[in-house]
Amino acid sequence: ALRLAQKAVKLDPSFGPGWGSLSEAYMRKGLFEDALKAQKKAMELSPNDSLMRAAYGRLLGHIGRAEEGIKYVKQATRMSPDSLPMLYFLGSNYRAAGQFDAAIKALVEHRKRLGGRVVAPPTSQLIAAYVQAGQLDKARAEVAGLIRVSPRFTVAVAQRTHVYKSEAQMVLYVSALRKAGLPD
Repeated sequence: ALRLAQKAVKLDPSFGPGWGSLSEAYMRKGLFEDALKAQKKAMELSPNDSLMRAAYGRLLGHIGRAEEGIKYVKQATRMSPDSLPMLYFLGSNYRAAGQFDAAIKALVEHRKRLGGRVVAPPTSQLIAAYVQAGQLDKARAEVAGLIRVSPRFTVAVAQRTHVYKSEAQMVLYVSALRKAGLPD
């Protein structure tokens, strides 16, 4: 993904979403400073693209600046109020910021707008938020539902899906998933 995103940016350096893809690849490789630079470039080139703004907000949450990230995701939500990724990114940032009730509300609304469909990455955030909010029974019920639809989704997969710069933030996330019963 990194190689292809680099190629896309080289082919058309004026295309904001190409920079957004590059940012995502950098983030997944743990190259957070490069990810920030690429995502800022994506926003600069595509100022009216709500997803580029929301992705920047999500990235801020992954590098330990969740409160600031929430502001960007909310801006993106005002730009595109019906965009589903916004609720997922918002919920993820609320959880990272320790606002567990707000995280649960956003992630439950995300699922509701999906017609009740269980999707692994946002569900893992919901599981962690429930555990961190002291609602272990709800977290365990979510794990059971997640395993039914995505039997290969494990803690290891969750760690690749949600990469945090801060080891402490990753430990909180992973330990919450384990406490809820998600297999390693």
